Amino acid sequence: MRAASIRRCSPTSHERRRHHLRLPSQRVRIRGDPPRGGAGGTSDTIVINSCAVTNEAVAQARQSIRKLKRERPQARIVVTGCAAQTQTQMFADMGEVDRVVGNADKMRGQAWRAARAAFDIGADEKIAVGDIMAVKEMAPHLVEGFQGGLPRAFVQVQNGCDHRCTFCIIPFGRGNSRSVPMGAVVEQVRALAEHGHAEIVLTGVDLTSYGADLPGAPKLGALTRQILRHVPELKRLRISSIDSIEADSDLLDAIANDVRLMPHLHLSLQSGDDLILKRMKRRIPATTPSIFAGRCGGCGRISRSAPISSRASRPRRTRCSRAPKRWWRNAA
Repeated sequence: MRAASIRRCSPTSHERRRHHLRLPSQRVRIRGDPPRGGAGGTSDTIVINSCAVTNEAVAQARQSIRKLKRERPQARIVVTGCAAQTQTQMFADMGEVDRVVGNADKMRGQAWRAARAAFDIGADEKIAVGDIMAVKEMAPHLVEGFQGGLPRAFVQVQNGCDHRCTFCIIPFGRGNSRSVPMGAVVEQVRALAEHGHAEIVLTGVDLTSYGADLPGAPKLGALTRQILRHVPELKRLRISSIDSIEADSDLLDAIANDVRLMPHLHLSLQSGDDLILKRMKRRIPATTPSIFAGRCGGCGRISRSAPISSRASRPRRTRCSRAPKRWWRNAA
């Protein structure tokens, strides 16, 4: 089986490494199944893990499907991921596609057993997509899919999003926010560190909403402290993209006091204009990232690589008449 990701985000990149999508290239065996003597079923199957974050990403998935079918006309093609969840019928209508698997189902062995059974009997039904909004829990990761010896490994601690920004389709592809229990995350990180991974990156769709659905509602800062406390053999811990308005004081304290937590934060901004942010239904005013960056700078370990400012404080910009539309120059 061959797995391909189109325009993958960090959670998708992580999922591609998990066990059910990392199967032998010539002969497929789902975890928990007994060995099979033949090379039937899904032995020549290509899995497209699609992305829906932009229209271009969806178009690239369609192009890749057609290209792969031309290159390997005998192969079966299974489409999964966010685009498969949000535009199920579009992919099912493609003649090159043999199966469409939902985003929540793709990490379950039963979904791939059902796909294999459908291929074996030649079933016409293509769609195996459930209601993503009905998913309320997030299972711990299967860390066996990561290659030992690589310096960095990803641990997805959260999935989905409870916010409904006007520009974003991801909640409809990933569902509502749900978190992995803290103890399970610590065990996963410990296992990866013991396998020789020097750096762990915590990822999620809306990472700073971690814990809201768990008993006691622990926050990302508490999770970070628990990992650093209970996995002393871990050399480096990194946080991926966060929402500055939800970052808690424990997270900043951990950055300030533990050198193993990398002083690198990626903030989701979208715009520096309050009116645009309001129309986007974003919850942060334009000044919030700048204030947050000042708080981070106060810990002495983080410095801003570029100034963050609102639209009001930016120099006025006009388009250069001889340049393409995408080029700008500052007006005096």
